Amino acid sequence: MAQSIGTKALRFKRTGSKLRGIEENTWDVDYGFNIRDFTMDPGQDLLVALREPQAADDMYVFTCHLDDLMI
Repeated sequence: MAQSIGTKALRFKRTGSKLRGIEENTWDVDYGFNIRDFTMDPGQDLLVALREPQAADDMYVFTCHLDDLMI
């Protein structure tokens, strides 16, 4: 699970499982930029964060950041 903390950080929580030997864990990641939206796919250990658009001349530039879930 993940949720935003303010506009620049995300908090992740891994649910534990005694049966599978997985410990519960919570961690925060500060990206240092305003996050417009994010999604994740734990099966691929993938996090995608969309940076708030930056104005450039007459258009907006969106930057997509790919990261692992740091589990």
